Amino acid sequence: MRISAREDISAPIESVFAAVTDIAAIERQALRRGLDVTRLDGTGPPDVGARWEVEFTYQDRRRRALTEITGWDSGQQVLFVTETDGLRGLGEVDLTRLAKARTRLHFAITIRPETFRGRVFLQSLKLVKSGLSQRFRDRVEAFARQIEAGTGY
Repeated sequence: MRISAREDISAPIESVFAAVTDIAAIERQALRRGLDVTRLDGTGPPDVGARWEVEFTYQDRRRRALTEITGWDSGQQVLFVTETDGLRGLGEVDLTRLAKARTRLHFAITIRPETFRGRVFLQSLKLVKSGLSQRFRDRVEAFARQIEAGTGY
């Protein structure tokens, strides 16, 4: 299953990349949404190999996800992998310079089952895919508008 969103942002690519990789702000936002986030590799700037443990409740059940940055092309792209409950999610954030002060953000997540339990869980996600996709696009759009407003995430 693949979920993606694309937004054009009225900001230079450097500003957008800085916002996308502002891990402290993203962790704070996750905490405000009720997720428990713990960085597993210490502190410092994020780079390939940086890992987090995220705990959250979905379908009345407490779940745990491990996320690791697997690719980092400064100013252009961030790749990550998330594993939870027999699922493996491959995330990709791509930035394209459209003009000096205009950037296209493309954010995609591909979810694949790793176990039978993961297949069952993925089927339940597919049943609500349209709602998940819309919420994902709405959050990416809100993120883009916050970057344009200069208010951060």
